[in-house]
Amino acid sequence: MIHCSAPARRSQLSTLYHARFTIDDPEPEYEYDPMNPSPSITFPSNILPDYLINDSMRQYVNNVVKIQYLLGDKLVLPEMIWEAVSRHAASKEAVSLLSQAYYSRQVNRNSFMLQDETVQHRVSKLKDMLLVAENRFNSDDAMAALHIVSLYLFDGGQGRWDEFLNFACSYTIRVLEDPRNGGSYPDRLERVSQKDQFVIKTTIWFDVLASVTTMKPPRLLNYIRQLFQPTLNWIPRTYTMLTPMGCENTVVWALAETSYLAYWKAKSISQGNLSIRQLVTQVQEIEPYLLPGPRPIEPREGPEGWSRFLTSEIFRTSTRLFLKTVESGDHPHVPEIRNCVEDTLAAIVGFPAPEAGLDYLAASAVIRSTVFGFYICGSLTDSEPVLNVLQSRLTQKPADEGVGNTTTISDLLTILWDERRMQMPGHPVRWRRLLRKRQILLV
Repeated sequence: MIHCSAPARRSQLSTLYHARFTIDDPEPEYEYDPMNPSPSITFPSNILPDYLINDSMRQYVNNVVKIQYLLGDKLVLPEMIWEAVSRHAASKEAVSLLSQAYYSRQVNRNSFMLQDETVQHRVSKLKDMLLVAENRFNSDDAMAALHIVSLYLFDGGQGRWDEFLNFACSYTIRVLEDPRNGGSYPDRLERVSQKDQFVIKTTIWFDVLASVTTMKPPRLLNYIRQLFQPTLNWIPRTYTMLTPMGCENTVVWALAETSYLAYWKAKSISQGNLSIRQLVTQVQEIEPYLLPGPRPIEPREGPEGWSRFLTSEIFRTSTRLFLKTVESGDHPHVPEIRNCVEDTLAAIVGFPAPEAGLDYLAASAVIRSTVFGFYICGSLTDSEPVLNVLQSRLTQKPADEGVGNTTTISDLLTILWDERRMQMPGHPVRWRRLLRKRQILLV
């Protein structure tokens, strides 16, 4: 990854930064029939004594939170979350649901907890609790909302996670707009509490990847531009998205801008005023920040440092692939797209095991953190052997996990390829429409 230290300059994207559109959906809905849901199961949490529930939550917080936030600080996060659980009703309920989901998946990996009516009722009540607290929303409320987003991810990644992400987005805006936290948005992010910084960074990350599914701009796009845009952010900052996301700050910005550019292109097509020259110019504004850094690769500090580096490489290459689909369309045979697929695949399968010293759990953390890269690479490759490699990695899990959306993503790739085989050559791959149809979050 290259590191730019040039002074700030006026971006050619600036003419689009504050544009507003009113057309919500320029493309028809994806028409593929959804997969049949797995059978639901019942969870007798209402008959367990409190001390057993508390013990389960403490064990969850001490151990399983490391699976929830795979690349986060494993010393700080458990205590931060347990502190909220101990004093905050919504956090306790959210972590209780997460703990229940985790342990139920250890018993039956094919179970879908959110299909249970009792669980649905508890999630609905928690949503009501957060709505009541919205005028006095605090970091614990926002973290509880993020826990429910994680609950959907633990359960396969499908559903109304966006309702809870909106709570966290509203809180993030409130904190970043609070002048008591400093002058500029970067100053405010640096000065807030450790908990607020974690909530803000996690919310930004979920928001960026959610925009890939919703096919709309990230809600926090203007803040992302002020916090991470390379041409404005040349003064070194202490905050980094490498923890807990495993993604370089510049790549977070590039992914958000690419998602917005895809939205702008679709709107322009629907309005009949797309300028190819302007599109190419905007692509050229983003792409230099996604080019590979110098080689050889510098050594990293331990398996955790390597995991974050490898994760960031997958995000860099897959974001560039996404950018090329915006430029040229979702066509696997376009040479630039084919080259980017090869680069993304190399980042996915090219773990430098001897240097990194990654065990199976650490390698799995990289995979589970980068389902976006797996999905876009598998969607746009024209090689079934490559698809098989990706699906094989997605579905291999350590025995103590059993949670997450890797199997869901593998199943989506199967659906997508079944459709591709029935279409005429040259038809674009509708990989984002399938995500939107199924409401799958690529986190």
